[in-house]
Amino acid sequence: MATSTFLQTVKNIRSSKSLEALSEFWAGQMGYRRMGLVYDDLIPEENPLVQEAVRRLPPREFQDRLYRFRTAFNLNIGHNELPKKEWVTAEQLHLLIRSMTHRIDHTLDH
Repeated sequence: MATSTFLQTVKNIRSSKSLEALSEFWAGQMGYRRMGLVYDDLIPEENPLVQEAVRRLPPREFQDRLYRFRTAFNLNIGHNELPKKEWVTAEQLHLLIRSMTHRIDHTLDH
């Protein structure tokens, strides 16, 4: 009984608006969005699963990813960031690599 109460409490916390707002604030403070990057760009490619996911990206997404890396690199060299209107917002996030790694991992397990 106590376990189900605990699990329900955790579910309520995870779906709360305050936690969502805190998560959004924290993501903004990390700085990668200010450089034009999305969260998936931060995933290290040393993992074979991630390498396969990147290989399976559609050509346009792959080119966009390279462009984001080049832009972020050039901004970093100059100790700059994009103008605020060009920052990546939560609505613009593409989580293709994470979803693709889950699919690849699932197919490898079966």
